This record gives sequence, structure tokens and C-alpha cells, in this order.
Amino acid sequence: MKCQEAIDGFPTAIPSRFFCILSDYGWSYWRPLVALGLAFYVGWLLLAGSVCQSEVGIGLVPECSRSMLPVSFSNLFSFLGLSKSILSDEFALLAPHPWAEVIATIQMIFGPIILFFFFLALRNRFRMK
Repeated sequence: MKCQEAIDGFPTAIPSRFFCILSDYGWSYWRPLVALGLAFYVGWLLLAGSVCQSEVGIGLVPECSRSMLPVSFSNLFSFLGLSKSILSDEFALLAPHPWAEVIATIQMIFGPIILFFFFLALRNRFRMK
């Protein structure tokens, strides 16, 4: 795949390089786990930063930032259907903040992709020969 990346050139090889960085071409299961944890943590920080500003203007409201943890989790695993039924109160906090929807959309896109890379690595690791 590295040879094909060199032949294809920069714009065409972007998905292949993303695949290399994120999962070592399907052989590393630690990289997707770290990427999933990083996507969860960064998404939580961005959601809490955009939604949970205190009235004073300095710092975050602790109760609100804790309520963004399950929102970040449900965004990453949006295909499970947790968002609308269980977390309706938390998602009501996101309504007046347009950046929160952008962050949630990015998490909804990258969550299943990273999870696929993790399961691909497990499949490659435990394949019977």
C-alpha cells in the first residue's frame, strides 16, 4: 500500500495514508482505541466548552460539563440509537449552540469509522490460518 501511495501521489493517497496513520493498515488495534478515546475526550471538551460557559465567563459549569460526557459517547456510537430516547434533556442543551451540532456531526462520522478499524485489526489478529 505504501508503494501505491507513492505512485498515486498526494491528493489520491489521502484515504490510504489516513488508514495507515489510524490503524497501521488494519494491523494495530491500539491506534484505533487511542483514536476513539481521543475523539471522545476532544468531543467532550469541545461540547462542554461551547455549551457550558458559566455566567461569570471564566470556566465551565461542572454539572453541565458532566452531562456532556454521555452526549459525546452517544455521538461516537450514534448507530446504537442512544441519542434521542435516553438523552433528550442533554440534547436540549445543545439546541441553541450551532457549533455543538458541527462537533456532534464530526463525531458521528468518525466514530463508526474508527470502530471499524478496531474490529478489522481484531479480525486480522485472530484470523485462523
